[in-house]
Amino acid sequence: MIFFENSTNWPAIILVIFLISIPVIVFITMKTGAKKPKTLLHTLKTSDTESQSTPNESIISTFFKQKKVWILLASIAAIIISIIWYNNYQNPKKDGMRFEKESDGYVLVEYTGNAKLLEIPSKINGKNVVKIGYRAFYHHLNLEEIRFPDSITYIGTEAFASCANLNSIILPCNLTEIGDNAFLDCRKLSKIVFLDPLSMYNETCTLKKIGRGAFANCENLKTIVIPANVTEIGIGAFNDCSKLETIVFETNSKLKRIESSAFSGCSALKQIVIPRSVKYIGAYAFSECTKLANIEIHPSEEWVVFHDTFAVVSGPPQSVPLNVLQDSFKTAYYLVGDFSKYAWKIRE
Repeated sequence: MIFFENSTNWPAIILVIFLISIPVIVFITMKTGAKKPKTLLHTLKTSDTESQSTPNESIISTFFKQKKVWILLASIAAIIISIIWYNNYQNPKKDGMRFEKESDGYVLVEYTGNAKLLEIPSKINGKNVVKIGYRAFYHHLNLEEIRFPDSITYIGTEAFASCANLNSIILPCNLTEIGDNAFLDCRKLSKIVFLDPLSMYNETCTLKKIGRGAFANCENLKTIVIPANVTEIGIGAFNDCSKLETIVFETNSKLKRIESSAFSGCSALKQIVIPRSVKYIGAYAFSECTKLANIEIHPSEEWVVFHDTFAVVSGPPQSVPLNVLQDSFKTAYYLVGDFSKYAWKIRE
């Protein structure tokens, strides 16, 4: 069904149907056009009563006077209309955006426009638009601002990667995952807001995962507020966000994992408060954060931080400034089994 689901193929489908229909019509007419026809020529030579033709009529006009021909043509027209309808229903387009239908709603799979400000519709054909697909807006240099409907729950891999002029995004509160490299190399992106339409009921955003490299190289981003329901910040999620000064974790954060290099290269970051819920911080998670002077961490009984997590200079484990850890934790450290060369396990 891939051929039929691709909206760019339906003109070819119609042409194929027409080309196939011509010999089919001729064949059926030859077999069933008269009581005992043997050939099309035999059919056309029948009497005026049977064929309703005159000696002066052309073969084509005689051919199209047969009812069976018109029935077949009508059937073919119905098939073509059905294909067009199916295509428009399964793969509709709106304002340069192309959508594909899935079981839970529509996925925005491609954008071919050149708008600076784009608002994604919440519904297509009465069903919710729920996802932004792989590379849907990849390298769209005209795009400066994007507005998402509340129906969006997932932003796919590299969906907005290399949108170099994108400067502002308001993400919907029903979003549950931001895919890998979703906003990679959006170098002018300076504002990320998680919209909470249910804030009057003290509800929080449902975002749970920020994927690998999701906002990497967003060099103009200065502040990010991580919603309380986020449990994982992926590898290199904010890597080389060189102007990032403030990272705020919402109250009652459920964050458990900060993966390797998550905030590596955030050279403007001066302080950070790690939520109590965090149990794991990966290697080089805050490496190259050269201005980071104030780290507040509240480790639980089972808490792992890689030996080089706060390394000022990326390198072997011994390059980690242990005085920073000691000043922050004021607790005892001892090596962990398989991680004896690379990690500390911390107990309050």
